Amino acid sequence: ATKPAAAMAAIRNKAAGARIIALDRNADSLDRMMAIGLADTTIETDAAWPETVLGRVAEATSGELCDVVLNCVNVPDTEATSIVCARRGGTVVFYSMATRFDQAALGTDATDNDVRLIIGNGIAEGQAELALELFRGHAGLLGYFRECTLAG
Repeated sequence: ATKPAAAMAAIRNKAAGARIIALDRNADSLDRMMAIGLADTTIETDAAWPETVLGRVAEATSGELCDVVLNCVNVPDTEATSIVCARRGGTVVFYSMATRFDQAALGTDATDNDVRLIIGNGIAEGQAELALELFRGHAGLLGYFRECTLAG
């Protein structure tokens, strides 16, 4: 739960004007992302259903789809969903332990969508400083992390 929140806060911090769409099966999670200002739009559905998600994303973006899709859900079989929701020429970042990279690599052919695929490796120069900057600059994010930590 904390990885997507941190990613949305980083986008808010570094990409002024970016429109963030959060997708989750859990309405409470989505409500929280809206309440603390991390998401502009939410979609409550299962990320393993590419056709459903594509329709909802197309509706939310007036058919433009997404410039960047970040898949950080630890649920299998979400690779195709991420690929179809990116606009042609867009970027899909897979940052999940559930990602099957063979499915991701073949997914562009199967979906006929030419997108750039990036695989997150968990290490980035300056990541500790960025995390501290995000917590200092976004009280809602810090509160959310504290709640998640206390919850387990």
